[in-house]
Amino acid sequence: MTDELFEEEGAETPKRPEDEDSPPEEEVFEETEEEGIVEEESDVVEEIFEEDAADEAVSDETFEAEEPESYLEEDAAESDTVFEEAAGDDFSEEYYEEAAGGDTYAEDVGEDETSYAEESEQSWGDRLGSAVKGVLIGGIIFLAGFPLLFWNEGRAVRQYKNLKEGAGSVISVSADKIDPANNGKLVHVTGLATANEVLTDGDRNDTGPVVSISPDRADPVNNGRQVHVTGGATTQAKISEPDFGFAVNAIMLERVVRMCQWREVIGPATTEKKLGGKKVTTRKISYKKVWADERIDSEQFRGKQKARYANPASMTWPGKTFDPAPVTLGAFTLDERFVREISAFRKLKFKKLPAGLPDGLKGKIQLYDGGLFLGKDPRKPQIGDLRIEYRAVGINAAQKPVPISLMAKQDGSRLVPEIAPDGKILSRLVLGTQQIEEMVMPSGITVKDAITLKRSVQMYQWAEKQETKTVRQSDGKEKKVQVWSYEKIWSASLIDSDRFRQKSSHANPQQMACEGKTITARKVMLGAFELPRNYVSRLNRFEPLPVESLSEAVPEELREKTKVVSGGYYIGKDPQKPAVGDMKVSYSVVRPQTVTVVAEQAGQSFAPFATEHGTIEEFVMGKQTAESLFTAARQQNKIISWLLRLAGFAAMFIGLSMVLKPISVAFDVIPFLGNIAGIGTGLISGLMAAGFSLMTIALAWIFYRPLFGILLIAAGVGLIFGVKMLRGKKGRVAPRALPPSGPPAAPPPPPPGQ
Repeated sequence: MTDELFEEEGAETPKRPEDEDSPPEEEVFEETEEEGIVEEESDVVEEIFEEDAADEAVSDETFEAEEPESYLEEDAAESDTVFEEAAGDDFSEEYYEEAAGGDTYAEDVGEDETSYAEESEQSWGDRLGSAVKGVLIGGIIFLAGFPLLFWNEGRAVRQYKNLKEGAGSVISVSADKIDPANNGKLVHVTGLATANEVLTDGDRNDTGPVVSISPDRADPVNNGRQVHVTGGATTQAKISEPDFGFAVNAIMLERVVRMCQWREVIGPATTEKKLGGKKVTTRKISYKKVWADERIDSEQFRGKQKARYANPASMTWPGKTFDPAPVTLGAFTLDERFVREISAFRKLKFKKLPAGLPDGLKGKIQLYDGGLFLGKDPRKPQIGDLRIEYRAVGINAAQKPVPISLMAKQDGSRLVPEIAPDGKILSRLVLGTQQIEEMVMPSGITVKDAITLKRSVQMYQWAEKQETKTVRQSDGKEKKVQVWSYEKIWSASLIDSDRFRQKSSHANPQQMACEGKTITARKVMLGAFELPRNYVSRLNRFEPLPVESLSEAVPEELREKTKVVSGGYYIGKDPQKPAVGDMKVSYSVVRPQTVTVVAEQAGQSFAPFATEHGTIEEFVMGKQTAESLFTAARQQNKIISWLLRLAGFAAMFIGLSMVLKPISVAFDVIPFLGNIAGIGTGLISGLMAAGFSLMTIALAWIFYRPLFGILLIAAGVGLIFGVKMLRGKKGRVAPRALPPSGPPAAPPPPPPGQ
């Protein structure tokens, strides 16, 4: 089989990575936002293949007459994209509302999308039962507020007395000399915190001397040495593809297979109350055909009609990377580990069907868009149809060597990796031409006399945000709609996309290849005193530490795509157009700085000072007097007291709201009355929580501050009695003078007739 079967897309020879334009085939995957299942966007497919359609020699005369470009243009117009992407290089966001479908990387394969609404109901009785169950939990939360408020008042009193005792016994001493007479005393020390060490963020593996040699001759003198070689990697061998009956002269060959499959898109839930107290939840579920390079498990679909949208149980021919061919660099043979690092893949475009195609596939395979199509009609693909493409490194490498630069150990006529005692590979391979000075890296980021060296790593990832919107309908009713929005952000921690609502199209990497790291000096001094480790960890006034060149601080597998940008490392393809999984690495350092300590002198260090009511141990940045430090501590005590009072009130309010929840649910038989009842129970919960909070705080004052509490009660009682006495005095009236008493009056005469 001759190599005339293919023609190669893109540049004929790879350039240095930093000068290389993106090859056409890589554009398909450049903006892929998920690892694992990779689906392509119809607009990108059109851009990649439209230019090559006129050049294809299609063996099927009927198919040759079709216009795939027109199909692709029409398909792009009909793609079901229901998200909005914000403008800007560093930000894009997707909103999923009603249909909640769409996928940036899906090619809509026709008009076969179907959708339906799925409803779930929760009866009034079920809702009432759930509310009743919440009464117990609410009661526990409500009761928890009482001990919290009571304990907080005692804590505030003890801390007040503790600080008062400390302020009266503290003494200020010099940091330059330790006086044993002050051991066990509360001391105030201020000065410059320093460290006398070299901090480094590298493994410090020495590559040893490296010598540049010519690739034309394997000189025995260099056996066992680290050598630097630059030249063209080539091979005379062919890599065989037995499944489809052809072979190609190349360094590496990769088969990319995509299968037409169903994908399920679940929209957000909308919940609506119905007359009778019933709650109905409606969710739209859509199914569409997409091309995916891994099987989509339809058994995991959540819709009730998932049986109608079953995908094949397996892919007949999965994607595959073939074993590399033997590669030479001048007079040297490259170790296979180096060969696999030559990753300048180019997409191959079939000119005709392979002559060695197995008999079972003849008549079933046809050319389409420069690749192979296994199915009936590429314009109307069916579930299970396959699209097969190939990518290669060094196509026709016998005539067109791939330029590389290599730092490796010479072993006779072989170039092999140099392995350090700890198992680390010290060798490097890069595409293009690099001088020895560019390839030999420093052992790591190093800084002298610093307290802390910090490596900060951020990864570009998808982040999910959920909110509930209220939508007013045409009939005047309101409906609550849950909205999930997705945006790409730089995050220092890994975001678990498996928890996302729309996780299939917003997949984040499973781990960070390069992680943050903090290196701290083993001994930090304050004059003659050694600072305890918990003090050192609070020295956090970091300042940037720019980097100027690549170092071994970057993991070996990431160095090929690492650039120095804005004083830090950028790990990715293009800093102006970050892709999910790209990382930014920056360094910062804590240098010597002034601190103030108030604590017990414990030999050559410090420890908490015990008082009758607690302990005292203060450590702050900057120079402060003992008086100002204690004043700040008292103010902090007040702030903490009020925050804990609010927390206690909140616990009571939430607990009472849950206890009274069944009332509003009971009235939900008529939704309007249920809303009114909900407002009423909320108001009652707030008033009751405020009353119970004030009563608990008052009782705590009586317990912890008896004199103050008794005086408050006496003042209150006196005020009440004073008001009563004043009202009683105003209510008394002077007695009137009575006339002198005389003989009793005669009884009235009896009525007539008696």
